[in-house]
Amino acid sequence: MNISDGADQSQDASADAASGHSLGQPLSLYDQLSKDYDCTRLLRIDEANDGDPITCTMSEIPFGDKPKFDALSYIVRQNLWDALHYLRKHCPDTSYWIDAVCINQNDIDERNRQVRIMHHIYFRAQTVVVWLGKTYSQYEALVPQLRRLCHMNARIEETTPESTPEPTQTGSSVRDLAVELCNDGYWKRLWIIQEIGLAREIKVCFGNCAIEWRQFRQFLVTNGLESEGPMKL
Repeated sequence: MNISDGADQSQDASADAASGHSLGQPLSLYDQLSKDYDCTRLLRIDEANDGDPITCTMSEIPFGDKPKFDALSYIVRQNLWDALHYLRKHCPDTSYWIDAVCINQNDIDERNRQVRIMHHIYFRAQTVVVWLGKTYSQYEALVPQLRRLCHMNARIEETTPESTPEPTQTGSSVRDLAVELCNDGYWKRLWIIQEIGLAREIKVCFGNCAIEWRQFRQFLVTNGLESEGPMKL
């Protein structure tokens, strides 16, 4: 892994995340991570109402303690801010690792050390949360239909595991959602190979919705997109 590229990615993410918003803890107030053992920082997003500022509680966690946490995979800039709002509302009481927040971007040595073990962090996470953005809110009413289609085809696949379900004729709106999700800029990021390639569990979140990775892939197959971006991972 190219460390300099990884450092640039994290630095950009931090700048974008902090731009125009307070994450509840100034970047200059990070305590230095221990160099005596492998560790990182995890954060918990403080509960609040929708319109309240985002505040977080952060702590150093040794990997030897086998911490339970989820890791966020996302595109930088405004997307991170939206992801924090989504996680606060829909996934409370969870510890998260988010590169732009959990790494002190002003400490070059720490940043490089954390980038070196980034693949390990994503592998150790209980779930990798893929955040595609809030722009899909217009499709929320279609999510129950999406899940029904996935469940139907999953049952067919279990009955005949060696066969691939034929694309199902679905409504144009459902097809539009599948195409938009499949073409999302997230899937063009090279970094997702290490972020979700070895993940134990993956949850794909968009708008105010979340579906499991298997359901997501099945949804794309159902709409004839089995050879597109996410399906190549």
